[in-house]
Amino acid sequence: MLKKDYVDRISESLHMTKKNVSLVFDELFSLFIDDLSHQKKVVISGFGTFEVKKTEPYDVYSPVDGSIIKDVSVTRVYFKSSNQLKKVLKERIK
Repeated sequence: MLKKDYVDRISESLHMTKKNVSLVFDELFSLFIDDLSHQKKVVISGFGTFEVKKTEPYDVYSPVDGSIIKDVSVTRVYFKSSNQLKKVLKERIK
């Protein structure tokens, strides 16, 4: 689903304008990005945890010329789902 679809569904169920719901979404994701960029965990109870980790640089062998190439470290966002989310999905997806 797209953000627009979620905004539509939330605005209908809460009887709010789509513009206000969209502003809340934008602010929420802005806060998530800000916290993740400062390497803080984003924990959403009952859903899961987002965390930023940086991979270690490593050496890669080039079969073309036989040289060793230094690979750079990469910053990744990891998600770990909560046990509650796993349980709900297990019940609903059969």
